[in-house]
Amino acid sequence: MFIMVDRDGVLNEVVHGGYVTRWQDFRWIKNSREALGRLRAAAADLAIVTNQAAIGKGLATDQGIEEIHRRMLASVSPPTLRLQDIYVCPHLEEDKCDCRKPRPGLLLKALRDHHQDPSRSLMIGDTWRDAQAAAEAGVPFFLVYTGMGRLEQSRIRSEGVPCLGVFDDLLAAAAYLIGKE
Repeated sequence: MFIMVDRDGVLNEVVHGGYVTRWQDFRWIKNSREALGRLRAAAADLAIVTNQAAIGKGLATDQGIEEIHRRMLASVSPPTLRLQDIYVCPHLEEDKCDCRKPRPGLLLKALRDHHQDPSRSLMIGDTWRDAQAAAEAGVPFFLVYTGMGRLEQSRIRSEGVPCLGVFDDLLAAAAYLIGKE
């Protein structure tokens, strides 16, 4: 199975102001590293798909975000992802790019790069944007309550965006998926 995971609010805590622009501000959500390891051990192919408007706003650079990702991956043992498995949209909403969630461009690129069938893949996120991008890419979606999940759940429901499961965190979603295998 190919699993795409949002970063902020799923893997790491959302910071005040909304942007993790330095490694010193990056805080793993409890059990998210373990969840990545369990998914990889269960033979899941993984990718991270993340909007990073801090780049477009000039609050961070591409290199700065890449350094955060490099350190993030180095802090996971055993290694579960490579830097090229992290897909970043650096644009602002007003740029109207295809890659910024809720549009599906990041997910579609990850699917192509990994030679995956959308219907046999999964997106795990904490926002309506994640759910909408998954729906537009034809990818099933799981919502996690970490980050913005509890607040976003009603919007996902009211707008009729498909959601196959709701979990407390990434570890609970991983345990469910592994139990199904």
